[in-house]
Amino acid sequence: MSLQFANDKEAVDGLAQKFEELKSEIGKVIVGQEKVIETVLVALFSNGHSLLVGVPGLAKTLLVSSISEVLDLDFKRIQFTPDLMPSDITGAEVLDENRSFRFNRGPIFANIVLADEINRTPPKTQAALLEAMQEKSVTIGGHRHELPKPFFVLATQNPIEQEGTYPLPEAQLDRFMFNIPLDYPTYEEEISVVRQTTSDKQVELNHILNDMEILYFQKLVRKIPVADNVLEYAVSLVSKTRPNTANAPSIVNDFISWGAGPRASQYLIIGAKTHAAIHGKYSPDIEDVKAIASYVLRHRIVRNYKAEAEGLTEEAPEPIFDLRHYTLEELNAQPLRKELRTYCILSDISMDSSKTTQMVYTDFGKEKIRRFKELGEPAVSIGKDKWSRGQFLFYIMGQDENNLMENIVAHFNTIANRVNQHDLKQLDAAVYAAGEHKGFEDRIRETYALDMRIPARFQIAHEDTLHQMLWLAEATAEATNSVVIRKYPYQSEEQLSKQAVMDRFNDFGKRYVDMDNPDDYLIINNVDLPVLDFNITISDQYVTEVRGVWEKTQSFTGGAFASYAILNSKRNEIIQVDVFTLAPGEEKRNIMQKLSHIVLSAKVL
Repeated sequence: MSLQFANDKEAVDGLAQKFEELKSEIGKVIVGQEKVIETVLVALFSNGHSLLVGVPGLAKTLLVSSISEVLDLDFKRIQFTPDLMPSDITGAEVLDENRSFRFNRGPIFANIVLADEINRTPPKTQAALLEAMQEKSVTIGGHRHELPKPFFVLATQNPIEQEGTYPLPEAQLDRFMFNIPLDYPTYEEEISVVRQTTSDKQVELNHILNDMEILYFQKLVRKIPVADNVLEYAVSLVSKTRPNTANAPSIVNDFISWGAGPRASQYLIIGAKTHAAIHGKYSPDIEDVKAIASYVLRHRIVRNYKAEAEGLTEEAPEPIFDLRHYTLEELNAQPLRKELRTYCILSDISMDSSKTTQMVYTDFGKEKIRRFKELGEPAVSIGKDKWSRGQFLFYIMGQDENNLMENIVAHFNTIANRVNQHDLKQLDAAVYAAGEHKGFEDRIRETYALDMRIPARFQIAHEDTLHQMLWLAEATAEATNSVVIRKYPYQSEEQLSKQAVMDRFNDFGKRYVDMDNPDDYLIINNVDLPVLDFNITISDQYVTEVRGVWEKTQSFTGGAFASYAILNSKRNEIIQVDVFTLAPGEEKRNIMQKLSHIVLSAKVL
């Protein structure tokens, strides 16, 4: 490759092309981990260092050595141990045969250095590496020795073993541009890993870039212009992580001890520039900042004791569904990916050359596509068993990208309900694995005209017959789960509004939860996270569903909840069923799915 481009625009195009070649070449030996590979390369072209956090056996060393090989760079691996000395990293002066001192270089003198399990060595040795990372040089015996360029440190931490470790202080973690988590491979990826690593096949990697070309692209990234609104967004995002400052939201003031410093803002911008360039853009936008924000910020935010007590992490709120993105080319390249259960296929039909759009044309036929182009409907269609038996497919179409996004939002609740219905048999078996409590079922049927199946492990937490309130709860090793049932005379549609449902939940929390301490009550938190509402039906009766998070006003506990206001039109009554969980440190999604299933599978009598 020639470094002589006609202009910077051509150079950015060249960077994007080389990035794709790098991904393809590394993919010959690294199965999956596409996002990890991309993020490590973004850090490299941004002239930053990365910290990989993952359990052993996830090919961290192979990843780094493969990157160094395709980049034609010198690679050294340092295994950090409790007895490792600073001189074992930086090198030391030794007395040679002429009785004069000469500097014997340590393994830090390489283009790419893998600092394996960096938290297993004492702080003094850690500091020697981190100083070299910052200064790009080491000083021994009063002499300064420059490190080779480019210089890139990729350190690893093992999150599951804590004995005999020395966690990096926050000030030292700040030297790393990115904190990159590694997860286990998917089932089909692990099959490919085992197949590839247990055969005699040898893979030779081609050199894609050399050191001078990398330095050229690092300088090019610095020259990429940034719009003021993108710069302001990055700085504003970082400033909001700092508690008790003008821009800090209440959730930061409540749960964060220390926020990110100015270096985070710098890394957000330089990382966004690189992210934009490798995707063929000549200037970053806000989406590029968002794409790398979690890697920049997760190790720069320090939680307080309250956040730790409630099991809150630096990560984003738990998603309703786990999504894994594949292009059609990626599906075709890995046939096992076509055997998954549920697919959501997104198609911008204005992109006629897209292979996904062409597949949608084939699946639906010209007449249905013509109707959608003219009338904009149906925006969502359902398919089954396209590549394998038992599959469920959602097709969401849009006239253009903006219309596609609008249709995703507009039809999300319908799609979510259909996905849950698809998994109904497995979910039902899990909820009622221990049997049912017939006594509670009979009482609910008689009092509330509701045929609701109650898992056998539930017990009465509190009962108020005067106000027709029944609170059932179960305690497991992971969580305390509750189902609360009440009924009211139906008087107006206002009783089915989102606010009315929330008010009744809050009334329950104040009236019945921790009655020995009336100042510490349960209430919906609609400040830090949004409260969502949906209109659904249960056995053909109108229902308002409200979902969000709750908290206690004094004891620093909280969790997820869902409330269902069910209109029994036959009896002119409203039955409100609230389900909520207290599960510190646990994922709430599966728990709430099981609790909601108790309500959604009920029948109104």
